[in-house]
Amino acid sequence: MSGAAGAIALSLISHTNAGKTTLARSLLGRDVGEVRDAPHVTTEATPYPLIETPQGDALVLWDTPGFGDSVRLARRLRQQGNPIGWFLSQVWDRFRNQPFYLSQQAVRNVRDDADVVLYLVNASEAPADAGYLAPELEVLAWIGRPVVVLLNQTGRPRPRAEEEADEARWREALRAHPLVRQVLALDAFARCWVQEIVLLRALAPLVATDKGDAYQRLVGAWQTRRDLQFDQAMAALAAPIASAACDVERLANPRLRDTLRDALRSLVAGQPEDEDQQRAARALAGRLDAGLREHRAPDYDPRPRWSRGRRGARTARQARADAGTDAPGQGCGTRRRAVGRPVRPGR
Repeated sequence: MSGAAGAIALSLISHTNAGKTTLARSLLGRDVGEVRDAPHVTTEATPYPLIETPQGDALVLWDTPGFGDSVRLARRLRQQGNPIGWFLSQVWDRFRNQPFYLSQQAVRNVRDDADVVLYLVNASEAPADAGYLAPELEVLAWIGRPVVVLLNQTGRPRPRAEEEADEARWREALRAHPLVRQVLALDAFARCWVQEIVLLRALAPLVATDKGDAYQRLVGAWQTRRDLQFDQAMAALAAPIASAACDVERLANPRLRDTLRDALRSLVAGQPEDEDQQRAARALAGRLDAGLREHRAPDYDPRPRWSRGRRGARTARQARADAGTDAPGQGCGTRRRAVGRPVRPGR
């Protein structure tokens, strides 16, 4: 268990090739480790800081090697008076005994570093079909850390009712394992970002009492970070969309003969009606696409939300300036009248 009062460690544990490193990447928001569809890709336990506070608190996520040959491992450990002590005292060849060598790294991490274990399972299979499940939970029970089971590989995003049904099914299957305190869906790909704060809040009762205040500060810092990222993403989208809403492309004023010719061509030959309008629409769409690519979310802003009001006002003013307007409610109508026949994006 992590020693410092403000340091809290979460260990990602699972059978090999269950998606620990992929989930770690999702939670960290960056590429870490190596990801391949093969067993035993991760070969050592590695810590990654999730969030820190000005008070010196730190929430650390450990990515660990996966368990392998779990049935044989549990069988051997049952024969020992001190199963974990015996297992960690052995020297396993990392090539000839790779499953035991890597399982040893995971077990040592849980014993020495973890405050809470995040145990991933492959939710695409039924609990009864997961032959590794009982022996691995038996090994974790000998260590004694609280365990939260995360349902990974759940497939496409689903309604909450379907997720709850899956959680209930796994919770019932794990009822015989008292070390499992909670079962939550948290797919590395199909999750909603709101599920992260649900997970962190669910872990609060499992953190040691002397670390409770630090953990609450860390959860608050995580929520603040995600709120800021959401606001910044919306601002990055709003500027080019606001500009596009006021953008125009001038059309020629066709003669009646040209209009009739275009309509006849559309009916007889199936060619697009009003090619000039199609050209204008493409030009507007191109400028919108370029604006979306140019306006990227700014770097993380550590300032509290209350101190960012002027910055938000500047963003709105800049969007209006980019669109050629001077004040809210002005500009779009004025510019449209100036050019005669506007085409707006999507028309």
